[in-house]
Amino acid sequence: MENILGLFSSASDHVPQVLQGAVGLKTAIAVACSACLIHAVIPKNLLTKRTWRGVAEKKRNARDESVADFRSQIAKEACLDSTLLPLNASQLVAKLQDGSLRAERVLRHFVAMSIYSQEQFNCLTMPMFEEALKTARHLDHVFETTGRPVGPLHGLPISVKDSVSVKGQDSTVGLAQRCFKPIGQDAILVQLLREAGAVPFAHTNVSQTQMSFESSNPVFGTVLNPWDTLRTAGGSSGGESALVAAGGSPAGVGTDIGGSLRIPAHFTGTYSIKPTVDRLSVIGMHTLLKGQESIRGAPGPLTTSVADLALLMRQWCSPRLYELDPSLPPLPWNEEMYRSRKPLRIGVFTTDNFFEPSAACVRAVNETADVLRSLGHEVVRFEAPHVSEIYALYISIITAEGGRTMRAALRHEEIDSTMRPSMTAVAAPLLLKKALAWVLRNVLGWRRMANVVPLLNEKSVNQLWQLQAQRTEFRSDFMNAMKQAGIDVVLCPSSALPALPIGFAKDLTSSIGYTMLFNVLNLPAGSLPVTTVTADDERTGRAVHDAWDRRAALADAGSTGLPIGVQIAALPFQEELVLRVMGEIEGAIKFSGSA
Repeated sequence: MENILGLFSSASDHVPQVLQGAVGLKTAIAVACSACLIHAVIPKNLLTKRTWRGVAEKKRNARDESVADFRSQIAKEACLDSTLLPLNASQLVAKLQDGSLRAERVLRHFVAMSIYSQEQFNCLTMPMFEEALKTARHLDHVFETTGRPVGPLHGLPISVKDSVSVKGQDSTVGLAQRCFKPIGQDAILVQLLREAGAVPFAHTNVSQTQMSFESSNPVFGTVLNPWDTLRTAGGSSGGESALVAAGGSPAGVGTDIGGSLRIPAHFTGTYSIKPTVDRLSVIGMHTLLKGQESIRGAPGPLTTSVADLALLMRQWCSPRLYELDPSLPPLPWNEEMYRSRKPLRIGVFTTDNFFEPSAACVRAVNETADVLRSLGHEVVRFEAPHVSEIYALYISIITAEGGRTMRAALRHEEIDSTMRPSMTAVAAPLLLKKALAWVLRNVLGWRRMANVVPLLNEKSVNQLWQLQAQRTEFRSDFMNAMKQAGIDVVLCPSSALPALPIGFAKDLTSSIGYTMLFNVLNLPAGSLPVTTVTADDERTGRAVHDAWDRRAALADAGSTGLPIGVQIAALPFQEELVLRVMGEIEGAIKFSGSA
């Protein structure tokens, strides 16, 4: 999930540096003092208590020792298998099913690749190699004995986001207090994968509390992007995206409440889908936002192809799912919808009119629209209602309890640098927020930022109900607009920016309203890579109106060569349609970028 707001970081860290020449020394000093006062609201020593630092170090060492033990083994056994490198999960499954590949051989290759990925990109929280190898050997024994695979995913290695329960493993969400507290049973989605013959073999790194789109925490450190290690792999499923992008896992399981699957996919050139809430079970998924039901998260897959997304979704959307979690509507996988080639009417928008996307993100959408036209679809501009209001609504709802949940969870923890600005911003007195908003609007002319600041306050029950009513209205208006225009699916940017430099996410949460949109509306949405940033894209630059734009311009600098994705969204519970269109785009564009 996303860091609530980088605004206070922008205000306190960047405003004083540029104000003197713009508005005079006295004003600069006044704003700087206001920002310092805001940061002083929560004493730093209270935010960074070291009670759990030793526990975090012990956990980190346990991970590193486990990786080192297996590294020495794979060095002796030459586990890397070049013949497996070009194969995606679906292709691996086909060979595992017919016996041309053995489960242990495949797993050893991915163990070796995941160790390399960990050493380069810090994407694991805990390997599960020993148990996984036992499982793989058992699968091979069954196949040799019976001549039949155990299930439709027989022998497929699977990585799992840290917040998704795997029996016998911690689910830390980047908190030391949750280390060395193994979970008693698998999440339902993991259980279904095991029953199908898949082999979970690694837990992957996340952002602290899952409240940032940069995966970093004091227990396991920062995940780096395989395309550029000076940039983030996204969050909160960043460890998953880095591992899959680096070839360390053929497929993984993550979660998404504001873009936590789709942003990492966009940043790393991988594929993901956020299903409609309640299409898949969340039993065994860990969140610190228990009781926050206004905008709910959803689990989903992250892979290297659309076929692999469908492979996992097909397995999950089975009668067995509804046995294990009877709270879900029984909506089995619709193969007909996925395989259909009926021409569609596709609505396109390139901006949310709140945070303008980089040139590469606009080009990606326009080129994809041209591809869809060439495939026989009707592509039209879609005047999507309320999209410029989504970011404000999202942060208003997520901060409705005044940040009490996060403060309680982090009370004895070392706070990651990606989290400090949002913690300070939400906890600051409303009077200070109003004062800062006045300066931003009337002194600096930064109206966009000024409008957001007062939203970061605790709401009454009445105010929350009004926000929920607004969310419901927005959702109804958006779907009605689609229906009235005869639009089957929507095409838009996956994010306003390519992968950000490390440390920038806390300043630029306003750039990810494009993914937040479909969480607020609860529509299924997927992201797939279609191009990379060109030198011409980078030279195009952007208009600078405030600190967010200035920071975005810095993020764009040096982005040539980074992957760029687009989003496809549809009406509720039409995941198969989303994947169908994604598959058509993938087949036509044949994105060949590689980390």
